[in-house]
Formats: sequence, C-alpha cells, structure tokens
Amino acid sequence: MNARSIAPILLVLNSASSNPFGQYLGEILRTEGITAFETAQLSSLTQSQLSAYSIVIVTEMPLTATQATMFANYASAGGSLIAMRPDAQLAPTFGITRAGTSTTADGYFKATSHEASAGLNQATLQIHGVADNYTVNSGTS
Repeated sequence: MNARSIAPILLVLNSASSNPFGQYLGEILRTEGITAFETAQLSSLTQSQLSAYSIVIVTEMPLTATQATMFANYASAGGSLIAMRPDAQLAPTFGITRAGTSTTADGYFKATSHEASAGLNQATLQIHGVADNYTVNSGTS
C-alpha cells in the first residue's frame, strides 16, 4: 500500500444512490467517537486514492463492474473493506454467496461463531430495514 492518509478511514458516499441515508454513517461514526475519517464521492474515487487508507467503508449503493473491481483490488492489496448492504458484485471479495433472492426485512440477525464473523457481537440484533441473506463460502476465513 502507498503512504497512508492522515485519517485512516475513508467513507465512500454516492449522492446518486437510491438510499439517501449513506451520509448518516458519518454521523454514526462521530457519535461512536470515531472522527479520524474522510469522505469521498464514488464518482470521483480512484484506485490510487483508496490505497491511501487503512479502512474503506462503502455505504449502500449500486456499483459498476469497474467500481466493484476497484474495491476488490483494494481488499486484495491488504486494505480493510467494509460495505453496508454490499452490491452483489462484492460478494466474492467478502467470501460470501447470496442465498437466492431472499431478504430479511425488519427482522433479527445473529452472527454465527464462524471465523469470518470473528469480532462481531454474537447477540441477536434487530434489523431496521432490508438485509440480503448470504452464506459464507467454504474455505473463507
């Protein structure tokens, strides 16, 4: 990775997304005491820019194949990628497979004790909104 930015986290927003709440993720980070982050619009984001950050958070948004490849390349190069309701094109990057077209709306979620969910809260958590259902690919760590 290239030299790091002063802020270790990049929050990627898309003002053209159908989900208007992406910008509030920045407010949530601030509320949790995380202020060392910068924001960027997806439309102007480059691979070079991504490589300056330790962590990239992608808000819920559709991606083009080129954009999905850019994020996959970032993760493959050792970057930590977090995506909120990720575009299906990122599923291989996260080592997951979409469970058909099933979703869960205003339901409950509980992370399994799989290695891929290490560090996640193991309690049952309520979902406000719609979540896509996935399975963890064999061999994912």
